[in-house]
This record gives sequence, structure tokens and C-alpha cells, in this order.
Amino acid sequence: MKFNAGFIYVAPNCDPKQQNAVIPGESIDLYVYGCSTYSQAEVVAKSLVEEKGCTAIELCAGFGNDGIARIQTAQHVRHSPAVPVHCHADIRYRI
Repeated sequence: MKFNAGFIYVAPNCDPKQQNAVIPGESIDLYVYGCSTYSQAEVVAKSLVEEKGCTAIELCAGFGNDGIARIQTAQHVRHSPAVPVHCHADIRYRI
């Protein structure tokens, strides 16, 4: 069974329509998106769950507590209990 997961990072001047990639694998496809705002990341998270079928989303630590909460409580992720959202602990940039 193939597993789809997403990784969203936040950095200045990123456009998820330009900064994105799919890393295909035998057992997992990883969808990577760069965003410059939490609002962009919420749209990307919705797409990852609803369109790409991702069952996990990883966030870079640049999201901080506010950004993590926005993604976790977003309507599209909150009603998909099989989609855990995780965040790395170390970062030098926060929006």
C-alpha cells in the first residue's frame, strides 16, 4: 500500500505554485510546498488532504505555535482524524 505525506515549509517570498515538488518512492510519495504565509499553508494543507490523499503533514518549525494551531484546527484537517500534523523543533525564521 502506498502512503502519501506532505511537508510544508515557510520562508519569505515563497509561492506554493512555484516552490513545490513531489518526491516519489516505492512506498511513499512526499509532496513538498513552500509558503510565505499561514494562509497559503492552510490552502496547501487542504489540497494535500483532499486532492493528494495525504495521511500525514509535517510542518517546518518556522510555523511556530500559532502556525501549527492554524493548520491543526483548519476545517479540512480537523475533520480528517487520520491526518496527524507534526512540527520540527528548531528554526531560525518565523513569520
